[in-house]
Amino acid sequence: MTGDIEHLGSLLFVGLLAERRQRLFARDRLFLLAGVLAHGLSLPEIAAYCRSRILLHNRGHLVAQWPSIADACGEENFVSLVRQVERRYGAERVERIAASDDFEPARERLFYATDGEFAAAILGLAWEDLRREYRSGNL
Repeated sequence: MTGDIEHLGSLLFVGLLAERRQRLFARDRLFLLAGVLAHGLSLPEIAAYCRSRILLHNRGHLVAQWPSIADACGEENFVSLVRQVERRYGAERVERIAASDDFEPARERLFYATDGEFAAAILGLAWEDLRREYRSGNL
């Protein structure tokens, strides 16, 4: 089992795999978990990016009820949804899928100075651009 930042990397990576396979509901679930974990890791820009991607695909998603994932995290119905998704996409499952595609988050993390740079790179984005666009952690 990896640490939290490595697990975030796996969630983002597997979410992008799902997107490439046009499995957008699966991508949304993985990005939901990634957004919550990013919030917990004090990466509000990554959390906001994940929320925005979910809402681009599904404007009616539960996460739309709050301006940010941080605001949603204290709400019972949101926490219930996160727990349900976590049961379906447990850490071991996500890490196994990532490993099957030769993604090793602990090794990859070594190439970046910060956790934000690491997460942004997985998404194919520049950390500074992502920070500029999502600085407040909101859309």
